[in-house]
Formats: sequence, C-alpha cells, structure tokens
Amino acid sequence: MVEAFTTATACTIVCTPNKSMNWRQTKLFLALVIAWNLMIAIGLLLAGAWPILPFMGLEIGGLAVALYYVQWKLSHREVIRIDAAEVQLEYGMHWPKFRYSWPRDHVRVALREDDSAFKAPELVIGSKDARRPLNVGRNLNQDDLKKLVYLLKGTGLTVRTTDLVVHSA
Repeated sequence: MVEAFTTATACTIVCTPNKSMNWRQTKLFLALVIAWNLMIAIGLLLAGAWPILPFMGLEIGGLAVALYYVQWKLSHREVIRIDAAEVQLEYGMHWPKFRYSWPRDHVRVALREDDSAFKAPELVIGSKDARRPLNVGRNLNQDDLKKLVYLLKGTGLTVRTTDLVVHSA
C-alpha cells in the first residue's frame, strides 16, 4: 500500500505491504479458533479421549506463532521524504532501522524491468556516485509500484526505466 502526505515544503510517501487483517483482527481470529477447539476438546475429554488435548495445544500454539510472525513481517514500512533540498529514505518496522539521505540534485531513481513475466520490476534509488543503489518498494505489488513511480515523478524526480540484464552462468 502506498500513501502520500504532502505539505507546502515536502512530500512524504509511506510504503507498506498489503494486509488482509490488522493485529486486532488477527487476535480475534485466534480467539475464535481457540474457542472452537476448546469446545471440541471438552467434547473429546467427556468422551474419554484425553490424549488429544496436548496435540490441540500444540496446534493452537503453532497457529499463534505463525500468525504473529506474519503480522510482524507485514509491519515493515519504507518512508520516503522529499523536500527542496534532500531526499530521505527510511526502512524499519515500527521505527527507522536504517536511514539514508541524499542531496536532491544527486538522487537517481531507476525502474529495472526484467524480461521474465514472473519477476516484478525493481525500483532502486541512490545518488549518482553510489556504487550500490537501494531497492525501494520491495513488498509492493505491481499496481502499488506503479503508484509509487507516479508519486515520485509528481515530486519532480526523474525515474529512468532500464532493462535488468540477467547473465546465465
């Protein structure tokens, strides 16, 4: 998902992965699954099949860990701040883990497209003397990546399109 916030002096673009459920909905889903399994467990316990209880606990625990991990990975965000003097890029989950900034006139943005229909295009950003530009929008789908390119062009940055050359070994 791509969101843009503009002021008179700057533009802030926030890129986050698409989510089907937020953290509150995930906890509610887990509570419903636990309640359903408890009803089944009580029925089996009354029928005398008590050895099934530890396996139900393991199942619920595994589901809880998996849901937590997915929600944790989906909380990743990239923030791009563009003003008249500089461009800042921040990566992180809940707060910036990495922060990069470049003078605006030294920033180069390129959209690398691959010949393969299965690989999504890559958007890279960096300064013109950078040896290794940074990927932006890694967790975006193609429509959101197009929206990000449109927003970057709207701020006055030039986005080049290049072909990603794949060399076979």
